[in-house]
Amino acid sequence: MLIHEALKQAGTVVCEPVERFQLEIPVSALPAATMTIARLAGLITGTSPSAGALAPTGTIPTRSVQALLAPLPRNGRRCPTILACVPAAAAWPLDADKADS
Repeated sequence: MLIHEALKQAGTVVCEPVERFQLEIPVSALPAATMTIARLAGLITGTSPSAGALAPTGTIPTRSVQALLAPLPRNGRRCPTILACVPAAAAWPLDADKADS
């Protein structure tokens, strides 16, 4: 807590690491996937068709990657499939409330 206050007084911005993702999901799963990504502080930056499914892409905080995959609806083809999840070049400012927890 003391370090957090000192950084705040110094004007330092503490950033949270983010990952880029690309999922492959059934078309019917898009609403649930969108809500899940938003709830996890993620951002969908694009969606493209992918062999009868959809491939949303975007960024999500690193801390949320596992939670992103767990609740997404599945179909018989092991969807959702995470096609890529790599560190993004940018980072987001860390929410002070989450930093203290």
